[in-house]
Amino acid sequence: MTLVSGMFESLLLGLSTGVFCAMYCVPPLVPLLCGRDEVSVRATGKRTLWFLAGRFTTYAAMGALFARAGLITSSFFDPVFARRLSVFGYLACGCALLVDYRLFILGKRTVRCGCCTATVPPSAGDSASPFTAGLTVGLHVCPAFWSTLFLCARSGSVISSTAFFASFLGGTLPFFLPMLGLPFIVKRVALMRRVAQFAQLLIAGYFIVFAGLIPLFFH
Repeated sequence: MTLVSGMFESLLLGLSTGVFCAMYCVPPLVPLLCGRDEVSVRATGKRTLWFLAGRFTTYAAMGALFARAGLITSSFFDPVFARRLSVFGYLACGCALLVDYRLFILGKRTVRCGCCTATVPPSAGDSASPFTAGLTVGLHVCPAFWSTLFLCARSGSVISSTAFFASFLGGTLPFFLPMLGLPFIVKRVALMRRVAQFAQLLIAGYFIVFAGLIPLFFH
């Protein structure tokens, strides 16, 4: 397998499963796009790119890990490992959404840690929150993700594994373009911003309790 053929295969995986990827990313991403005071095409595009950058960071890290370990990691290619990793991803994503709600929705800009006090600028939520959510969403293991990880393990190269996941993510990009239409909906439906903020809180609770803690301790 050459680098070019692996990148082409990863690109096709992204294109063929992009709808599934976008649908999975909608619950944590849309509230982060619609629940802010500033909802514009530019701001939405920026937040979406930060979210995708977070996904790519997790993908690249796991791809590098599997590439360095080689085919010995084939023993981890099973549904049980995927479910466990996804549970931790749900927990982390729910916590990230709760922290974002606490800091940037409720307007609590000042964070206290012991005797220290720090002020968090409102603009920090435009990059840190989507990026963190993207990091956690990247832990969800789907069949296309498994296939790309297997390519990384076969290649044995960190550079190749990074290129494979860059191609995979590139294949999913067209399915995120509809996100740029959200600002027009928010501007026409004033209630949309409040609904998105409330939905963020509900989604965070669902991820932590029903998709995280219950499967972790009772399954």
